[in-house]
Amino acid sequence: MKFPLVALLLFLALIGVDVLAKQPDYNDIFFEHPSGEFTDSKQATTAAISQLYKYEDVERWLTLYAQGIGYRNYPVKIKKPYIAVDDLSISEILAESGIELTARKVIEVQHGVYDLSEFNEQEIGSIVYSIYINHYNVQPFSGDTFFAVAGEWI
Repeated sequence: MKFPLVALLLFLALIGVDVLAKQPDYNDIFFEHPSGEFTDSKQATTAAISQLYKYEDVERWLTLYAQGIGYRNYPVKIKKPYIAVDDLSISEILAESGIELTARKVIEVQHGVYDLSEFNEQEIGSIVYSIYINHYNVQPFSGDTFFAVAGEWI
């Protein structure tokens, strides 16, 4: 009777359902770059968002930090499907990230907290990266080709 279960799990994996999705360990550091896995900071930022979105139910906010020249302590907070940014214009952020709205909505659910449920993981990664570059002015340290990205649970 094990074969039908194995076949079902393989089928679900083939169609993109993460059958091994688990709850995050809130005591561990969520994400760190550079790790040798990514070639640039934008790729790392998008990977962090994709990693977050693999979890079905996340109870806490994730804080993503960027570190490099020009870094100021203004983290980006994310909790699927929300992003929290203080004193930033979401319309400017979307325009600078190159993301087209085309009939999609961004709803401010409370001051500085926006619902991004109509955007995919790649787009949210681009939004967060745009915040680092265009609003926090994060640049790589001298001699580096990328800046560091880290994520911790709040």
